[in-house]
Amino acid sequence: MRSKLLKKYARKEPSRDPILRKYVPLAYATEVRVYNDLRAKNLYAIFPWGMWKPRKGAREATINCYRWKLIWLPDLKRIPKEKGVLAHAKEQA
Repeated sequence: MRSKLLKKYARKEPSRDPILRKYVPLAYATEVRVYNDLRAKNLYAIFPWGMWKPRKGAREATINCYRWKLIWLPDLKRIPKEKGVLAHAKEQA
C-alpha cells in the first residue's frame, strides 16, 4: 500500500534567467516553480527553462530525492514587479 504524499504547488512562469533576458530578450522561455503554499509565496524549488521539468498536469514529481504530490496553479504570464527593499535600492541607483 502506498503512503499518502505531501502536497506542493507548481506553476509555469516566464524565466527570470538574467543571461537569457540579456542575450535573447524576446524569447519566451518558461520554468516551473514549486511552492510550499497555495498563495505561491514560499518558494521550494525551481526547474529552469533549459532543464528537465514536470509536464503541466503531472500528478507527482521527485524533488530533492522525495516524492511530492503536485497541485497545479494557473500559469503566470508575466513576472510581477519587485517590491520591498531590493526594488527601493534599484530606484536609488
